[in-house]
Amino acid sequence: MMYKLVFHHLLPCLNDFIGAAHQVYHYRGSSRQYGDALMKKREQRVLEMEIRRQLPRVHIKKPVKLTYLIAEKDHRRDWDNVLSVAMKFCNDAMTAVQLLPNDTQKWIQAYGEPVLIVDRNNPRIEITIEELEDE
Repeated sequence: MMYKLVFHHLLPCLNDFIGAAHQVYHYRGSSRQYGDALMKKREQRVLEMEIRRQLPRVHIKKPVKLTYLIAEKDHRRDWDNVLSVAMKFCNDAMTAVQLLPNDTQKWIQAYGEPVLIVDRNNPRIEITIEELEDE
């Protein structure tokens, strides 16, 4: 079976994520928190809500192959920086909502060739999830 997720929410790139790691926030009555952790938590919450909206009550119990399409609005950001953060955040969000049992090699057994394009009118992230046959 195949599933498709489309996020019309662009994620930060790796440079933004690393830059946020140098910011420390202090909250009254709690320990300090780093900007990268806050960024990941905020972005992952948005992704989780979209996954729940697009694939309600879907829980995949077979190994999968994931294929990413990332459509940026321009050529300003490096593809590798964008792809690395998108894959990390999206895989973790799919695990958090139990779409996938885990994001280890046991469950994500393959990645398709990522497609990286520029689409000024419709920037997005598309993930195609293909269930693989049990071996």
